[in-house]
Amino acid sequence: MTNEKENTILIIKVKNYIQQNINKKLPLEELAKEANYSTFHFQRIFKSVVGETPKQYIKRVRLENASHFITLKPSISILEVAFEFGFTSLESFSRAFKNYYKVSPDGFRKSTEEQKTVIIQAKINKTLDINLYLSKSITKITEDMVIEIVKLPAKKSLYISTTLKSPETVTESYRKIKQWTEVRDLTTSNTELFGLLHDYPLYTSLDKCRFYTCISVDAKPKVRGEINYVEIPSRTYISFKLKGGITILIQSITKLNKHWLPESGYEFAHFPAVLIPLDDPLTNHQHDINYQVFIAITPK
Repeated sequence: MTNEKENTILIIKVKNYIQQNINKKLPLEELAKEANYSTFHFQRIFKSVVGETPKQYIKRVRLENASHFITLKPSISILEVAFEFGFTSLESFSRAFKNYYKVSPDGFRKSTEEQKTVIIQAKINKTLDINLYLSKSITKITEDMVIEIVKLPAKKSLYISTTLKSPETVTESYRKIKQWTEVRDLTTSNTELFGLLHDYPLYTSLDKCRFYTCISVDAKPKVRGEINYVEIPSRTYISFKLKGGITILIQSITKLNKHWLPESGYEFAHFPAVLIPLDDPLTNHQHDINYQVFIAITPK
């Protein structure tokens, strides 16, 4: 294994550790120990792999998660949001939020959906066409959405961490995870390929949107390298079918948020979305695949 690939695998391990402990203090020494590097070497390797220093990465993930959380749960206090994402005080959170988004957390919460979209996209360099997601554009979704409320059972899964930077990267990750399990005789007739979307692409640029390509397993095997293991607890979701890429997914979620959610008695929960491909993700382009999408919800 090349040093570059080994470094990438170790940094992914650290990023997973950060995600699991996002509401806790994450001193540099602790993260370096997780990667088995000196703090100096760790900072240098992390920056070369991620493009951000550990401090910059943690702050960005916390703030992007916080802005999304405020949107999903507008009634929650700003202090609760601050503690939820690892800030030690309301003052430190408010200062960091305003420096990042150029608006206070409370000002962001009181903004309209359209204003929030403009604020977020201004920060992430307008990687998406925001006009596609404003209220007048939701009519571009031509197919009626058949929505179901389902409770998915818990899943044991292996995964490779990637991003939504390119469809080819996602396809390659699916290929790797499937091959890894097949050569170890871990696949059965019940084996399922699926994706976990950790970041909402309207709030995080596509090259930083964390996406896990997953495959279900009956029990936890010994993992190594870029293969990781996760247990997904049983949750309640709204489910619908989708054909198309990220643009159609965001339009669909926006439509749900505007036209279904307010009268449903539910609100979106801050958990990864589950995307189950209904076509082979190894032989079909990601934008041409039909998906069964599951968005986590919780009672209001």
